[in-house]
Parts: sequence; structure tokens; C-alpha cells
Amino acid sequence: MGHTLGSDASAQGKSSTSRSDEVGANYGTLPTCCKCRKVPAAGDKLRFCAGCGSVKYCSSACQTAAWPNHRVMCKTYGAAREKALANHERRSPGEGKKSLKREDTAVYTWFNNVPGLADRVQFLAWKHRTESPVVVVTTLTTTSNDSVPDVQVLPRALWDNVSMERQRIGRLDDAAMAARTYFARSDFRRDEMFLVYLHVGSITGGGAHGVGGSSELSFSPYMSQIHNSALMSLSAEDFAAEMLRGRRDRTNSAVFVRLKGLRGAAHLNGREGVLTGQDPENKERMTVCLDGGKIVSVQSHNYESLTRPKIFNFDF
Repeated sequence: MGHTLGSDASAQGKSSTSRSDEVGANYGTLPTCCKCRKVPAAGDKLRFCAGCGSVKYCSSACQTAAWPNHRVMCKTYGAAREKALANHERRSPGEGKKSLKREDTAVYTWFNNVPGLADRVQFLAWKHRTESPVVVVTTLTTTSNDSVPDVQVLPRALWDNVSMERQRIGRLDDAAMAARTYFARSDFRRDEMFLVYLHVGSITGGGAHGVGGSSELSFSPYMSQIHNSALMSLSAEDFAAEMLRGRRDRTNSAVFVRLKGLRGAAHLNGREGVLTGQDPENKERMTVCLDGGKIVSVQSHNYESLTRPKIFNFDF
């Protein structure tokens, strides 16, 4: 076999989610074994391949079984990691490995914490899964709320036509190279996993360098329950918004509203919230609980009820 298992892989990510209790609490990058796709048992940890330092396994048995496919990519992954380490070492002599680890952690923490981002990515990957897509996520920085991430789908028809000569430049070219590697594997299951390429212009908000990397993520189980009509009619933003509402409303009984026509608090127009009842201090007004827990008192003409879309098979 090839390389042995290396050091512990940090368990980045959260469990899956939907608006019903059947599908969990939150979705993000799932810490699963790259072979058996299972989350390690309590107390156990995934370990990196010592050769490339990028792929994680739960056991030597899984690594041995995965080696025929991984051996094709191990050298490529290792070279990419060495290049990244060299860049970090130039910026922080003697601290290259620690700097790279901090940066990787910052990127994936950001990806998991931006409200609705992981849902948008997963929805697009599932919708276009027959096209062997890479979902490319780009942001200028992970430290500013003013930076809105851009999400694009790069299907095989595009990434397969990126010339080998152009692979040296641009984030899409890097994503294309990653896609060629991933989708060449015989054990890649399009209904179980998908490929994301994250590109950050600057981790600190002040640096000039860019950071990019690909990740193979596992679909949450509930994705297979999305009704075909929802896949066709909803945008990724609509899907993400409904998933966020569902996390606030575990019983599906809340009345969601959108604020409008406010003058003294015009900055709240367009914000969503849950109608919580009559204002105890003014019977002509209603209270609305916004995201984050802020309570506002508004008149009836300052909000509109939201029609929540049907998404899953059990909604129909």
C-alpha cells in the first residue's frame, strides 16, 4: 500500500439540517471518512494520509481499500500542499505549518458560519449533480460581514475544456484541475458526495495573497427528499432562506413576516422575523422577533406574511 495514516484530522463541520427534527440541526462540512463516508464514533478521530496530508480516513482498513483510487491523486495533493506550505513559510518563516493550519481552519469555519452559504452550495451541487459540477465559492475576506460570497457552478462542460496550459492561473483553473482528479475516481458517487472549491482573496482582510482549495463534501441525507418541483422552481437563495427559517421553527407553526414601510427604523425594512403576538404596551401594534433575537414593535401595515415554499416530498 501507499502512505500510512498521519496525524489527527481536525473535525470541522456540523451535523445535517432541515426544518423537521428528522434531519438534524445544522449542515456544514461533515467530518467523514473518505472511503466509508461515515462520521467517526465518539472518542475516535479521522487521520490524514501521511503522503498528501489532505485526505482523511477512519482506519487503516479504509485507507488500504481506498488506495487504488487515492494513489492517482496522492502525489498531486501532496504537491499542492507543499506549494501552500512554501508560500506560508515565506510569509512566516518557521511557522509555515501552523500558519497553513490556521488559514485552513479560518476558511472552513467561515464557510460553516455564513448563514445559508452551505445550504446554497449543497442545493446547487445536488441540482446539477448529473453534470459533474464543481461549486466555486469566492469571497474577498473571511473576517468582514460586508463581503458577500459569490457562488458559481462549474459543470464538466466548462471545467473539462479548461486547457492544461491555463491550469497555472486563476481560481477556475485550479478548480478544473481538482475536478479532473476527483471525478476520475471510480468510487466517486454523485448522489453521496460533491466537490466545492473555496477561494478567499485575503484571510486577514489586509493581505494581497489569495487562498484556494478543493473539498469533497458529503450530501446530507435529506437532499434526496427534495421534491423535483422545488429543484426546478427554487433558487439556491430561496432554498437557503427556507432552511434558515426551518431552524428557527422546529414545529412548523411560526408565522414568518417581512418588515416594510418603516420610517424611523428604515434600516429594518426587508428583514425577516417571527410574529410573536400583540404588543402588551400597545394593543394596536404587534411584536416581531428578528434573527438574532431583537424584538421590534410594528403596526399591521408594516409587515407582510411570507409564504413558505414546499420543498421536501413530505410537504406535498
